[in-house]
Amino acid sequence: MQRYNKEQLNGLSREELVRIGHEFGIRATGMTTIDLIYEILDRSAVASAANAPADEKTPRKPRTKKADSAAPAATDKPARTPRAKKATEPAQESQPPTGSPRSGGEAAKATPAKAPQPPSDSLRLGGE
Repeated sequence: MQRYNKEQLNGLSREELVRIGHEFGIRATGMTTIDLIYEILDRSAVASAANAPADEKTPRKPRTKKADSAAPAATDKPARTPRAKKATEPAQESQPPTGSPRSGGEAAKATPAKAPQPPSDSLRLGGE
């Protein structure tokens, strides 16, 4: 079956479209001409996709090793060892989370942190 495009089908008469539709198994009775054209386009695309060869990959050639002369010559230099990365930020002291279990296996009760209190009057300058 031939693959059709819209321009080809628009130039054909109704009788020719019905004949092409029958080749694709389309019953054209009750269809408008434009519906028949689109149905032919759909069926011809499906038929050509089904008949198209699958995209098979071409087999790869096995790799061949290069000749020893092409390999880089060995040097007397020792192998490099990777260096440790420098820390960009100072390490912070880690504190246990407030909700962590205490010794004895009991779960710690969350206690709210106390807000800083303003200094008492007796500690102010001059002891007034």
